[in-house]
Amino acid sequence: MSTVVAAIAAAAVSILFPAPVVAVASDGPYVAVAEGRSARDCDRVSIWITSLHRVVKLGRTTSCETTSTGSGIAGVTIARDRALWLHYAGGNIREWSLWTATTTSRTPRRLAFATSDPDAPAPIVIGGGDLDRRGDQDVLPYAVGRTVVVLTAKGSRSFTWVAPAPVTALDSEPGLLTVAVEDGRIFVLADGHVVRTYSGTTAATSVGFAGNGILAAQRGRTLEVVSSDTGTQRTSLRVGERAVLGSGCCALLLYRARIQVRRLGGGAPVVNVAGTAAAIDYHRFTYASGRRVTTRFLFAP
Repeated sequence: MSTVVAAIAAAAVSILFPAPVVAVASDGPYVAVAEGRSARDCDRVSIWITSLHRVVKLGRTTSCETTSTGSGIAGVTIARDRALWLHYAGGNIREWSLWTATTTSRTPRRLAFATSDPDAPAPIVIGGGDLDRRGDQDVLPYAVGRTVVVLTAKGSRSFTWVAPAPVTALDSEPGLLTVAVEDGRIFVLADGHVVRTYSGTTAATSVGFAGNGILAAQRGRTLEVVSSDTGTQRTSLRVGERAVLGSGCCALLLYRARIQVRRLGGGAPVVNVAGTAAAIDYHRFTYASGRRVTTRFLFAP
């Protein structure tokens, strides 16, 4: 790596938020940040536009009331300036609601609602958003049960697809959608049509299609990487270790308040930092530690 490339890769920008950050997502210069509870607020989502050094706070319509089995934001994703986030609250029955808002329409709009037992998996799943470099196909995928919806950054539906089993994980990249379902299969869709299917016996809880024929998935305690060139590679994860997968060369591994960035082909960690939430978007790595969010390039853009 040249001196110039090393300087670009090492450059980082960070910002401090009022409350501890529980989830982050990135798409180009847009970073969605979900905060937890503070003395004055709770469950707030903001969009940090890194290219403008500007933070836009979105509205909040959920209650800050403490419930017996907890409440908060379970995940967030973003495409261009539209954020999508999943909120939960409840007692014996957990209520899940899916919300969206943008930097120009800050009042959240509810897209979906579902209930579950407190210990059951979330009945609503959100996937990584994608900022299409042509600017006309920015999408945000989500699923309620078996029904997959692909939302555009403008707020309209691009298409829907009914999976053969409940959806467990989603991801998108330009022109492609990756859908993992409960029976272990993973589908790759182009324009709403299945173009490739991967088999499996354990449902994936995280999935990413990195391009060049590379699919990555976490199945239980196994990180599985399938390549058209090298076949299938499997790596054992530690108990409690969680993979965050998306578009690009690398996987994020979260374990005991540490975040590692590893190339999908294996090898030593590219990055090893303290943090509890992270996202990867091609060569951009964003992570949160407490109230601070940092974004940087892993490699030269």
